[in-house]
Amino acid sequence: EAPSKRQEALFPAEELWETHSPLDVGVYARGPWAQLLGGVQEQGYLFHVLKHAMEAGQEPAVVRQSEDRWYQKSARRLQAAVQEGPTRGRARNVLLFIADGNGLASNYATRIWMGQQEGGYGDDYVLPHERMPVAGIVKTFNSNAQTPDSAGTATQLNAGLVTKQGVIGVDEAARRGRCGDTSARKE
Repeated sequence: EAPSKRQEALFPAEELWETHSPLDVGVYARGPWAQLLGGVQEQGYLFHVLKHAMEAGQEPAVVRQSEDRWYQKSARRLQAAVQEGPTRGRARNVLLFIADGNGLASNYATRIWMGQQEGGYGDDYVLPHERMPVAGIVKTFNSNAQTPDSAGTATQLNAGLVTKQGVIGVDEAARRGRCGDTSARKE
């Protein structure tokens, strides 16, 4: 049976209030392997691209989460993308800035505001990160909710695992509030 994606609410449902929004976020890149980030991707894929760029020409590190179904899905997507075009080189430095809550609409509002602060209308203003040669979109979600929280999305970005809302650094099998679920998985 498919997991429920009903949103847990902090407030009574009749108030129709959520603390997060299910918005895609922009990703901007340059350098070796940057072209792999173009288009629309899932968050876990971003982890694989960064790992691949840093390990290029070296033996890939074996990670504990490699048996996870979400991890494997993103890994297959990366392998397909690598086959599409030649890229050489290894990333010397990778900087990952996460502007929590900065979806495409927030980015647009920032662009308008910054442009207006410089005396223009704002539409023609270009934010510094928008000058990167590669731009893409990352879809955000948790395994049990369409509207993600920061803990789950951080786990996807940093470990390539899709997890539940309200947990961080564990796979989707862990139950929220059950610390014992993680002790059996320690290596």
